[in-house]
Amino acid sequence: KLKTTNIDLCFTSPMARTWQTAMILVGDRTIINEDKRLIERYLGVFEGVKKADYEYTKYWDYNLNLTDGGVEPIQDILSRAQSFLNDLKEKYPDKTILVVSHSAIIRALHHIIMNTDLNKNLLDIKIENCFCREYNI
Repeated sequence: KLKTTNIDLCFTSPMARTWQTAMILVGDRTIINEDKRLIERYLGVFEGVKKADYEYTKYWDYNLNLTDGGVEPIQDILSRAQSFLNDLKEKYPDKTILVVSHSAIIRALHHIIMNTDLNKNLLDIKIENCFCREYNI
């Protein structure tokens, strides 16, 4: 689907794997822009630890907003996602934009765009590798 979609702009996190994915998806059809706000959530002491080995769901509770173990708080992720979206709306109205990022930031973008009640389960959408979804903002 993306091969036939006209993409005006592409944004990616600074991580090498997202750049590689963006290159595969858009090649030289458009410029790839790096944005630090799209970087993956920092998990502190849980970096590299399987989700089954710690209680990861509590780090997605908006009201708890936990930071223990150095985990980036959920409200910070949502804030940077909102900042990114605000910039897109202001600077690039009516453009088709591809965002290549990581599961936590993609989940945050989804909930902001869908105007989710942040007091509900923020893990209710499954974000897998190569997740692709179209949104109108």
